[in-house]
Amino acid sequence: AETLEHELNSRSFVLVLFNAPWCLFCSKAEKVLRDAASDHSHDITMVLFDVSRNAESVALAEKHDVTKYPQFNLYWRGRFIATYEGERTTGRIHAFLNEKMHPNIKTIQTAMEMRKHVWSSRSDYVVAGVLQSRRSPAWELFFAAACTVATANTVFVVSYSKEVMQLTGAEQDTLFMYKPRTDEQMTLTLTDATTLEMTVDFIRLLSLPLLVPLDVARQTDVFSVSNVHALCFLDPSPTAPGRAIILEAAKNNLGAAIFFDVHREDTTVLGHFGLDVPTEPMILLVDQNTGFKYLHKVASASLLDAWLSTV
Repeated sequence: AETLEHELNSRSFVLVLFNAPWCLFCSKAEKVLRDAASDHSHDITMVLFDVSRNAESVALAEKHDVTKYPQFNLYWRGRFIATYEGERTTGRIHAFLNEKMHPNIKTIQTAMEMRKHVWSSRSDYVVAGVLQSRRSPAWELFFAAACTVATANTVFVVSYSKEVMQLTGAEQDTLFMYKPRTDEQMTLTLTDATTLEMTVDFIRLLSLPLLVPLDVARQTDVFSVSNVHALCFLDPSPTAPGRAIILEAAKNNLGAAIFFDVHREDTTVLGHFGLDVPTEPMILLVDQNTGFKYLHKVASASLLDAWLSTV
């Protein structure tokens, strides 16, 4: 167990295969690990960890959220990046490692590059790190977050130039989230107290729809992204009363709350909160931290803005 922790904290990228001798699928996974190791020996360390060795090994597996055998976990400088969930073949593992170890990060230096690669980008959204130095904890946080959420539709840019800092108004290490060709953006100041989990959750916020369908939310970890949930009980039609107001409020409060699209007659959700079927569009504001709940009819976006400013 001590050897595993040492490997994770002293190496760059580490892929750990958590396995057990009695697991029927682990021997095949071991072969996949060894094949991947032969192709990535120069840029990653491969570790085979027997979870069943002793009580300490079992405890360490629990610490690393190992829920099945075999399980592949990828780390970078001791930070957990991702668990591989796909088919256990050498080719799929290669694709996973290439995506996570080589996120699409472009370095920019000028205001012109900022406009070209960020504000006018064709990507769904852009994550921009405006940092004071590459040799800093903020850069490590930015890179680890980029590895964690890397997808084909995500573009990351980083800048260390004073010109870009002045353009963006960043006075210290700052993460910007942009939806190109719109005025939607959010900022996160990177301090010693900022964790990788906080940074990843922040990045995922802008990639969500303004009004998240409840069935999508149930299939993902969206609920954990924000502590404030706004459950919007609306009719399903795109032109239903109240929907335009909700969308405006959601846009005005990016990062402050997640807005969920709930069918007005969803008895499961209504019953969970002890509510009757509403006769008009309603919104339920729930603060997971304090337990605060507030139910009101959908009247205006400004009223919803005022609510959220008090949470």
